[in-house]
Amino acid sequence: MGNPRAIRESHVQHQSGVNIWMCVVGRQLTEPFELLERLNGDTYSNFIRRNLPPLLEDVNLEARINMWFQNGGAPCHYGVQVR
Repeated sequence: MGNPRAIRESHVQHQSGVNIWMCVVGRQLTEPFELLERLNGDTYSNFIRRNLPPLLEDVNLEARINMWFQNGGAPCHYGVQVR
């Protein structure tokens, strides 16, 4: 019988992650969007230019005119091409 208090270190964890973008405007939520590529300044800038406008189409024009766009502080949000 083995020691019930024995500890065996294992290094099987791998870095993984999923990036989902979603917007709250007033009481309305946009459709969630999965960003498939690893995020950096270029991929996030491409998302803002190509994918964001269609996601906001269902938000009424007055709300879009008056809304604020706020990033959460991830490094990709500070890329020169994003700012």
